[in-house]
Amino acid sequence: MNMPRKELYHHYQLEIETLSPVSIGCKSQLTSRGEYFLTGNKTHFIDQDGISEILYQNLTEEDKKEYLATVLNQGVDFNFTDFFKNKGISLEQIPISRSLSFIGDATLVNKNRLLKLHIKSGADENQNNSAYFPGSSLKGMIRTAMVYVHLKSHPELVSKFADKINNWSQIDKYELSKEWKVLEDSIIGKEANQLRIADTQNISDTDMAVYQVRREPLYFTESDSELDWLEECVDKGHKIFGALTYVQKNTKELACINFVPNILLGLNEWMTDMLDFEILEIEKSNMPKKEIVLAQLKSLIESSLQNNEYAAIARLGSGKTFMFNTILLLLEKGLRERILMTVLKTDSIKTRILCSHEKAPLKGWIKLNLRKL
Repeated sequence: MNMPRKELYHHYQLEIETLSPVSIGCKSQLTSRGEYFLTGNKTHFIDQDGISEILYQNLTEEDKKEYLATVLNQGVDFNFTDFFKNKGISLEQIPISRSLSFIGDATLVNKNRLLKLHIKSGADENQNNSAYFPGSSLKGMIRTAMVYVHLKSHPELVSKFADKINNWSQIDKYELSKEWKVLEDSIIGKEANQLRIADTQNISDTDMAVYQVRREPLYFTESDSELDWLEECVDKGHKIFGALTYVQKNTKELACINFVPNILLGLNEWMTDMLDFEILEIEKSNMPKKEIVLAQLKSLIESSLQNNEYAAIARLGSGKTFMFNTILLLLEKGLRERILMTVLKTDSIKTRILCSHEKAPLKGWIKLNLRKL
């Protein structure tokens, strides 16, 4: 008679410290055409039920038609606050559901820019619900780090992966992603299933801010048009708590003793290599203000080198870009250049998303700390 397997659960408290603004996006976004407005260093989210009441009570039928026609005309810059002032409605009368700090160019007040919202609790991801960091995002980041460290010590697996790509007549980024997923599952499938990371605690609005961000080409030309938008972020300098559990499948399984500490050692190794690679890429570029970016990246490397098995730095919220960068980091230069030239030359791999804040442009960086419970 087979005895049932005994499972042991190893619980850890996960502390996440934001080293820069961090945003985990969702499908929800707002426009400046009646959903939010800026005043100096504040972003105000408009109560939609309340604004409908204001429109109904204070505007004539012609005013309402003008408002709707302007809002629906996406090609026209629309100064929401000026429109209402001209109709005799003060800013104080506009109903606000919530307000967050704004870090960016205050002259954006009359520009049509999207505001991308951070993922929220609740099925509808309503802007009034609380932000959090999904456990799936944290686990995906850790999974990629574990795969990278394994492949780095098993070059024969990298060679096999590279041979398959070299045999393709044309490199397709979707096929590349699919092959990488197959490789990941073959390496870390079992261990990943034994690792469970819960969604973090809800994050208070006092820890949130709206940042102006931009997509910055590594190789800027005069023909490049500026592309920027706003993002709701967890602001830098805050601590958010979550939980990590490792499921030991049987009492004879000794690997679990080092498994969790090795996660953070692996994260530090992956991130240090990634930062070295990133610094080389940016040093070759003509990105505006690249010296500020380089100084921040080098500071992150110093931080990673000072960490131990219970602390690590990591980049959260840029899954696809970091997946491709991880692939490139493992491959030989010839194949790396072929991928860059054929697949990713117009893709996000040749740009970086940065905050418009001059002194602190990086976003997405966190420090993880683990404590055994």
